[in-house]
Amino acid sequence: MPYSKENFTRALYEAYPETVVFCDGDGVIRGLNAAGCQAFGYDGGEIVGQHLSLLHADAAEYRFALEHGFLSQSPKTIHDLVFRYCRKDRSEFHGQLTGSRVIGEDGMPEGYIGVIRDVTHILTRDSRRRALTLATDAALDAVPVGFAIFDENETLILYNRAYREMCGAAADSIFVGATLNDILSANMAAGNYLDCPPESPAAAEWLERRRQNNRTPSGPDVFRHGDDRWIRSESLKTPNGHIVSLRIDVTDLKAQQDRLAEQTTELQRKNEALNQFTATVSHDLKAPLRHLSMFSDMIAEDVAAGQLDELPVYAQHLGQSARRMDQLINSLLEYARIVDQITNWQQVSLAEVVREAIANLDSFISEAGAIIDIGALPRVRGDVELLKCLCQNLIGNAVKYRREGVVPIVKIYGEARKGIATLVVEDNGIGVDPRYAAKIFDVFQRLHRDDSHYPGTGIGLSLAKRIAESHKGSIELDASFEDGARFVVTLPASPKQGG
Repeated sequence: MPYSKENFTRALYEAYPETVVFCDGDGVIRGLNAAGCQAFGYDGGEIVGQHLSLLHADAAEYRFALEHGFLSQSPKTIHDLVFRYCRKDRSEFHGQLTGSRVIGEDGMPEGYIGVIRDVTHILTRDSRRRALTLATDAALDAVPVGFAIFDENETLILYNRAYREMCGAAADSIFVGATLNDILSANMAAGNYLDCPPESPAAAEWLERRRQNNRTPSGPDVFRHGDDRWIRSESLKTPNGHIVSLRIDVTDLKAQQDRLAEQTTELQRKNEALNQFTATVSHDLKAPLRHLSMFSDMIAEDVAAGQLDELPVYAQHLGQSARRMDQLINSLLEYARIVDQITNWQQVSLAEVVREAIANLDSFISEAGAIIDIGALPRVRGDVELLKCLCQNLIGNAVKYRREGVVPIVKIYGEARKGIATLVVEDNGIGVDPRYAAKIFDVFQRLHRDDSHYPGTGIGLSLAKRIAESHKGSIELDASFEDGARFVVTLPASPKQGG
């Protein structure tokens, strides 16, 4: 059979494995090949003469096709547009349309020919892939750990939200394509590395160490971020030479470690204090017991010998030892009642506490002829009764340890600054040798043993220290003060001052 272009074209049209549709300028279908009839479920005879819009599942998409040159008078070609198409049974599929206007020999348009390829399976696969990508991205962004991957050229190729947020003011330096060097430099310039400020002479060397640690990971590094967070940074190298950078906010963990260290130190301090307390109490309680035992034996010996002249003296010593024992036991009970931690926190006016403490010491102060000068005092947080006990002991000591022939003057004042309140009690008395600045706070420690001038058990300053520490505060002797004694107490300040 001789070659015929028309026959060849028709054979190609019928044998083509994808849908081929031909319509006239009015959009009326004039031909649908065998693959098209099978794809849409029509016989060739029943589809010819129908309008092309019958094949479209969505009228809006059909209008879109018209707007993009379909059936227009211009020779515009449609390339690879995807539409939803409708089969005879009303089921739908996605088809990729490639088509062009057919121009006759006279140069006039004769119609339109289009090839429709079923791409439903491709779109489904791509949709699943996109869904997986979106799910992976969402999962990475949900992880609180900063995560980033750099390629073998140290160029950022993947990161999550936490990694970007941990860069704070340098967050804009985090984008796909950014280099590790640019990211480190931007973080340095933003002040994110508090261990090494950008103006530090060692900044360049510090940055180079971090670069080397990323290139050749040597283990985790913990640094303090510019916003006072603690960040644990670690780099891992993959077999293909990529670098996985991890950043973990360990601020809470660091705080827990610091608290544990503080608690350990405090426990050691308390154990040492307990050992010292036990030794001191044992020694001081044994003294009156020895006296009781000694004078009891002496009384027994004199009675046995019929020598009764010294019995009144021995009895007096027995009474003194018993009273001394009673004082020590009462002091110990008072000391033991003060717990290590305050549970009843209140907003307390130190001015009111001091006035009540002075009222309790009124007769003692009047007898000594002391002058009490009360200055400005802050408000604090604490236990009212314990703070009253602290003030009473400090004021009582200030009056007790006065100079012979000198009117005792006690000044009480304080202030609050940055959450810390200070209470100062100073006097013009005999003072304290700075060598004993720490020892005077031990239980039963007395620098002056003359009970006729300075009676007491030596428990007062120990009580004051225990009360201050139970309020998470402190007390110390100001060794620089030479005109008497000055004690400085720190306590947690009340958020509201005045009044």
